[in-house]
Amino acid sequence: SSQPEAFADYLRILDEACAAIGRDPSSIGRSAGVFVDTLGDGIAEADGLGIPITGSPEEIADTIRRFGAMGFTSVEMMPWPGTEATFELLGEVLQLLDA
Repeated sequence: SSQPEAFADYLRILDEACAAIGRDPSSIGRSAGVFVDTLGDGIAEADGLGIPITGSPEEIADTIRRFGAMGFTSVEMMPWPGTEATFELLGEVLQLLDA
C-alpha cells in the first residue's frame, strides 16, 4: 500500500534498531516510495501496485503531508499512468505542497 499508515511498522522497526545500537533515530532520513494513481480507476491496484494514493490534487497533497507528520524526510511519487495529464495533475499537487 502507498498509504502513510502502511509504513508505520517500518518506522517502528527503524526506531527499535536505533535504540538497540544507541543511535538517535532522528539522525537518519526516512523515505518512502509511493504510487500516485491520478485516474483512481482501480487499474493500478489490479496491476499489482498495491493501494495507490488517489484523489483530487488537494487530497493527494494532504496524503503526502501525512508522511511528513509521521517523520518522513522524502517521498518519491511514482505516477500512474505515465501520461501528460498525470504529470500536469502532479504539478498541481507540488504547487499545493510548496504553499
